[in-house]
Parts: sequence; C-alpha cells; structure tokens
Amino acid sequence: MVKSNTKFVYYGMKVMVILFPLLATLILGCSSSNSKPLLIDFTNDSSQVKLTNIDEAGIWQLKNLQKSGDALDGLVAVLQMPSDQDTTLREQPVPGKLQFVGQTLIFQPDQPFLRGQEYLVITHLNTSFGHFGDILQGDLNTRVKPIQKVLRR
Repeated sequence: MVKSNTKFVYYGMKVMVILFPLLATLILGCSSSNSKPLLIDFTNDSSQVKLTNIDEAGIWQLKNLQKSGDALDGLVAVLQMPSDQDTTLREQPVPGKLQFVGQTLIFQPDQPFLRGQEYLVITHLNTSFGHFGDILQGDLNTRVKPIQKVLRR
C-alpha cells in the first residue's frame, strides 16, 4: 500500500514539473509588461501623427524592421473620416510615410492634414490576446483587436 502512494506522489510531481513551466509561459506571454496605454496624438504643429508609449516588444520589432530595411508601412493606418455633409463618402486612406525616431513612431502624410477634419488612426502596436486577469476569468480573445483613435485637426 505504501508503494502505490509513493508512485502516485511521484507521478503527481512529474506532472507538476511538466505543467508549471507551460502555465508560466502562457501567463507571461499574455501579460503586458507596459502598464501605460499606447498614446496616439498629433504633434504640436498638427503636421504629423505620433505614437508613444510603445511596449518593449514593439520597440524591439520596430528596431529590427528598421535595421533590416523592411518597410514600416502597414503598422499604422490613417484614414480621413467623411465630414457630416458628405454622408455618401467612406473613410479614405491617407498616404504617407512612417518613421521610427527614438521610442516614437511618427506618421508623416504626403499632403498636410486638413483643419477641421477628423482622422481615424488604426494600429496593432501594444495589443495582445489577453492579460493575466483575462486568463483567470477565461476571457482570452481569439483575435487581436486593433487600437483605434479618432483625431480632430
């Protein structure tokens, strides 16, 4: 009888040794190391859009993209919103270039932003499937939701 309990404890410890690292990886992989939200706003002169408070993983990826010469295009979308008078129009993409300067990502439009116009900025920077609390509650998402912000010039 003593031998069977010993086997049970042995196999139980073996399972814990295997499952604990897996669970720890899952929790750490879904948590955010940066508690600050991504900030999206115009620069002081409203000629560019700046994205600040990018998390460490995002900064690392931006630096690698910049070093390898890969384009930063596609990381941020800026859309011109239709005005209240133009109800038949849809959002139109604003062409421009992205630059990574220091710890800030800057969108420089090809044409200046129009005064009184609204612009929708969409990005997947600083997004995740969930956080530690989401794991405990079983609320992990199957898709990463983009961060969106409407800016008025």
